[in-house]
Amino acid sequence: MEITVNPHKSVEFTLALRVPHWSRDAVIRINGQPQGNSSPESGYLRVRRVWSPCDRVELELDMHVRAMTSHPLVINNHQRLAVMRGPLVYCLESVDQPDLPVHQLSTTSEDIDEAVAEGLQIAGCGVIALRLAGRRIESSDRLYAPVAERKVTDSPVEMTAIPYFAWANRGVSQMTVWVAQP
Repeated sequence: MEITVNPHKSVEFTLALRVPHWSRDAVIRINGQPQGNSSPESGYLRVRRVWSPCDRVELELDMHVRAMTSHPLVINNHQRLAVMRGPLVYCLESVDQPDLPVHQLSTTSEDIDEAVAEGLQIAGCGVIALRLAGRRIESSDRLYAPVAERKVTDSPVEMTAIPYFAWANRGVSQMTVWVAQP
């Protein structure tokens, strides 16, 4: 984010910049010069200085990838993880996993922490996709099967997660936000 501070004349005041809870680190530059690190107070970084006309302030927020879990009373998400990058929720879409049904995929918080971000074109727009490791859960064709028959493959599979807002733009597909843990 970039803003220009433009008082009529040079004047001292405090500029408070909002840092959302999902950002671990924030970097502030004033007129291209990095400022000393400071911790947000009540969700704001405060910069007190003499501001001059046309001072340029840049705020860069950390968009780290993290595993999320839901409230334990959401029974359908028990032992499942979701992926977020910054404020964005990600999903797995079958278009990106053509040989792996999304309901048979599993991952760990460690796999999510090691996800690699890369650009991807969806419906003519560039989005940041995440490549992460996972495993396939082998399932029986039977409606009910003993727990002992549930198998999680040892060999990793590569999964692609896309921002939730971008799904359903590449044809009919399956999608899931909540991925099983092995």
